[in-house]
Amino acid sequence: MKLYIAEKPSLGREIAQSLGITKKSGSFIECGQDTVTWCFGHMFELWNPQDYGEQFQKWSFDNLPILPQDYQRKPISKTKGQIATIKKLLKNTDTVVNAGDPDREGQLLIDEVLEELAWSGPTERIWITALNSKALKHALAAPMPNADYKGLRDSAYSRSVADWVVGMNLTRAFTLLAQKAGHQGVFSVGRVQTPTIALVVNRDAEIANFKPVDYHVLTATFKSEAGIYDATWQVPENLADFNKRCLDKSVAEQIAGKIEGQKGIVRKAEKTRKKKEVELPFSLSALQTYCSKRWGMAAKKVLEIAQALYEKHKATTYPRTDCRYLASGAFSEVQETLKAIVVADNSLEKFMEACKVDAVPRCFNDKKITAHTAIVPTTEAPNINGMNDDELKVYDAIRRRYIAQFMAAYEFDSTTIITECCEEFFKTTGTTPVIWGWKEILFDDESKNKDQTSELPTVKESDPVNCEKTGVTTKQTRPPAAYTEGTLIADMENIAKYVEDKEAKKILKSETVKGIGTEATRAAIIDGLKFRGYLVVSGKNIISSDKAKEALTVLPESISNPVTTADWEFALNEIASNNGNPEKFQADIAAWVKAEIDHIKGGTVQNFKEKPGFACPNCNKQLRQRKGKNGVFWGCSGYPECTTTYPDKKGKPDLTPKKEKPAALSKFSCQGCGKPLIRRAAKKKDKRGKTQYWWGCSGFPGCRETYFDTNGKPKFKEDI
Repeated sequence: MKLYIAEKPSLGREIAQSLGITKKSGSFIECGQDTVTWCFGHMFELWNPQDYGEQFQKWSFDNLPILPQDYQRKPISKTKGQIATIKKLLKNTDTVVNAGDPDREGQLLIDEVLEELAWSGPTERIWITALNSKALKHALAAPMPNADYKGLRDSAYSRSVADWVVGMNLTRAFTLLAQKAGHQGVFSVGRVQTPTIALVVNRDAEIANFKPVDYHVLTATFKSEAGIYDATWQVPENLADFNKRCLDKSVAEQIAGKIEGQKGIVRKAEKTRKKKEVELPFSLSALQTYCSKRWGMAAKKVLEIAQALYEKHKATTYPRTDCRYLASGAFSEVQETLKAIVVADNSLEKFMEACKVDAVPRCFNDKKITAHTAIVPTTEAPNINGMNDDELKVYDAIRRRYIAQFMAAYEFDSTTIITECCEEFFKTTGTTPVIWGWKEILFDDESKNKDQTSELPTVKESDPVNCEKTGVTTKQTRPPAAYTEGTLIADMENIAKYVEDKEAKKILKSETVKGIGTEATRAAIIDGLKFRGYLVVSGKNIISSDKAKEALTVLPESISNPVTTADWEFALNEIASNNGNPEKFQADIAAWVKAEIDHIKGGTVQNFKEKPGFACPNCNKQLRQRKGKNGVFWGCSGYPECTTTYPDKKGKPDLTPKKEKPAALSKFSCQGCGKPLIRRAAKKKDKRGKTQYWWGCSGFPGCRETYFDTNGKPKFKEDI
């Protein structure tokens, strides 16, 4: 009897459907002699510091670094019931089948359940890259020994330990350092999140410090026997800046005056037929970048949609992929896939005639395959009517990019004309589409019109021309664009361009590392940075907060430098491929963190700037912003000796004196002086815990008459 353990319930149900369901239960499904059950994502988590001892409950430099000898796991509270189910099912199981997602995290997710439940029997692994019936049956028919994937498990576990050691220790250390300077809140530190913060802070600094520069463009209109064309002045080196621009308007105007009405000659006339191949199918990062640019979609949302297209609609293959290529063997499924696309939506049938399925496109390349392949449509027609608008947009982008792989290249004529006039040189370039090829399906008519330049006259070298008119246009240099989620993800993947060290650049660009973070985590990292107050959404843009800027001035360069996390990713990939030592990696991370903590304790790191605070009016110590059950308030840092508190008002303590609410005067009159009585609550409650009341004269202290309360009324003497 086999027990299939899937990563999540939706996958478990699909596996059961493919095996043949005989009986359903709330937490597992019987399929003949076999059983299918599932996890809810990660079922276990590493212990928190306080789980290793009460001394770690309080954040203090005295107990840093926290480096357990043996890292322990505990069940996540919401998963305890399902863990009990799996434990019970294992007792009647001969073989377990690991059906985690096809990546290192999916491998660990199932393996850690088996480890914690002390399973020692035979274990197989199935590798599911799509949820359509054909892909599922293929995966179920070809199980592999789970032990073959131990490297993936060790890599994922080492990653989780490294993140724990860095996050728990450095977050506590730098938060304590910040608190000493009067800063509030937690200053989270992470091996990927901190370099990501650095990207945005540095970009924002470039924009803030950018000083626009005026430059001047001289254009001239030349007339030849073949026709009229415009050209741009090529600024000589002695008159240009380092970007070959003219910064002196008077110089441009002088040249304009010199050439207008003068004769010239064509020095070069060249027309070249060029081809442009279609972009490769999408990886997750490429898809997130595309959707961000085209529709302004958040990276997390694109991942959720891609996951829904894979799991719910079974329309596309596994989404959390860093690969943009397809296995050579998948070429045999091309016609079936194209047919399924048309069955789902016959509006795309018009493009099928242009598809060439007898030649293998460059996207089918086994040498470029990583653990996954690109995101492409499946071989079964999905129900596109069941997709919402955003899902259909993303699916349409994926299917069109796939179809385009089999269409002809985009061909165009590129024309270059160099004209000389009065010893000055002018350049004209033009593009004329000849064969639209794949652009027929990826671009609408409006986009194609932008590609279509006006036809240039067919001039020849040495043709005489005349300068009909000139014009000088003043333009201004622009700062780099602020990040969007799409461009930030693209830069996380291509962070090598910001690194000077040649060896580090090579690692960061390698197929095994590909920047910082992974396809599956980048969107979550950005989302986490927004949640922690490091990044702020401004329209479509992502900008850094004051907290992010402050943190980056203090955090050591080794933490914010992408080379550090890239080195770790390289090491993790070595472990995944069974070429690395997980124990050594974990020990190296622990030693590095210990050294950073020692630097902080020794005062060799830059401190946070002292934040102007608010002094307690009672003891002159600093007030600190705190969170209580009723929201944010301000309390004295001298607590418990000083218990002074104030409400929060727009991020500051509200020191306005509290006004006593005037007591309500009653209709009853004091028998001593005739003034109205006031009903008051006694300080002590009765034996049953109920509030007691009494009546006093509003003329106090001149009149000290008091009365007992009876059913909400004063008890006068005549009532006795």
